[in-house]
Amino acid sequence: MLIKLLLGADVTQDDQAALAALQQTIQAEQETDGSFGHTVTATVIQMERMLALGVPQDNPVILAGIAYLLSQRKDTLQGMHTSTTYKLAAKNIFTTEDRDAEFQAATTLKPEWLPRHVCFHTMAMIPNAVCLNLLLRLGLEHDAGVSAALESLYALYRKHGGFCATNIKKPYL
Repeated sequence: MLIKLLLGADVTQDDQAALAALQQTIQAEQETDGSFGHTVTATVIQMERMLALGVPQDNPVILAGIAYLLSQRKDTLQGMHTSTTYKLAAKNIFTTEDRDAEFQAATTLKPEWLPRHVCFHTMAMIPNAVCLNLLLRLGLEHDAGVSAALESLYALYRKHGGFCATNIKKPYL
């Protein structure tokens, strides 16, 4: 059905019913705070699924998800090494406080990403990146928090030469 939608092929009534049922199934998982599973990662994944299924950007499910994502920007996020912090603190990162839950959301909903715990735990690079990608796709590049997060991400890249935990942690450990 998604291929039909992407290619603009004719969608049958049975297809439309199946799409509506799938949309309802996903929508039923949305929490009252607008999230899916109380994580940035799951919220992004489920919102991307809804958009792929043809849900318009002004749909209340999408709008609630956007509000949740924007509320999850951390002014400062402390770097983590295994279970302890280290001297790096990054600014304007989109993630929740529960980095393990973010990792679990990716493992469960997007195993094809081959998620690695360190990419979620050290500086929450994956939740931040997928969130920014979606917010940009939705036209929110002028949001002050999104702009600040993009600037911070670029500063991290310039300072450390990459986003991998080994690039970022090396000078601090």
